[in-house]
Amino acid sequence: RLQTVLEQIPHSLAVVCWDEGPTFRHTLSTQYKAHRGDKPEGYYDSLAITRQLVDDESGAESFGCQRFEADDCIASMVRIAHDEGEKAILFSADRDLHQLLVTGIVSQVVGMKRVTPNRLSFDAITAEGLLDKYGVKPMQWIDYRAIVGDTSDGIAGCFGLGKAAAAEVLRRCNTLEGFFQTPFAAKISQRQRTALTNYRSELPLKRQLLTLVSDVPIPA
Repeated sequence: RLQTVLEQIPHSLAVVCWDEGPTFRHTLSTQYKAHRGDKPEGYYDSLAITRQLVDDESGAESFGCQRFEADDCIASMVRIAHDEGEKAILFSADRDLHQLLVTGIVSQVVGMKRVTPNRLSFDAITAEGLLDKYGVKPMQWIDYRAIVGDTSDGIAGCFGLGKAAAAEVLRRCNTLEGFFQTPFAAKISQRQRTALTNYRSELPLKRQLLTLVSDVPIPA
């Protein structure tokens, strides 16, 4: 599929990013991805072979950085592309990357399927699509995820608030800080309002875990 993507999508640079072992997030929280358990036997050998194939045969660059996740590497490259006036397309189903979406500049392919031997169809999301689907903007995505949590990474959200309540809070208050300043602006229950107010002390850690790093040291 990678080879087909490179042939089908015009590009000036293609990069495959990799995780490089434990990250700073594992240091911040012992619960971070702790529920995932051990990888199946042979996983890392297969991964090494795949990475070697990417390096030798795909035509794409390959990059990873110790203590950072692949998503952090992607975020850093997106920042550089944006600063240099380039557009970026992210190929990943990872919802953490939604925080990087920029209208007309950064989009994300979250799924693909092969429609012919030489062609893929893509399921993509844009900044406008994020607003349509979740009711929030990319700049609100970290606060949204802080409220609802991220079970895939072992990050608990605010108990008693789901997606609808999170979208309502951010639609009315723009940010969680805005909510704390005007807690009655959002049309949520008093129980939810109290829960979110009490949740405030946990936010600094949740934001650290959810915010992608955009200054990973990347070679020229």
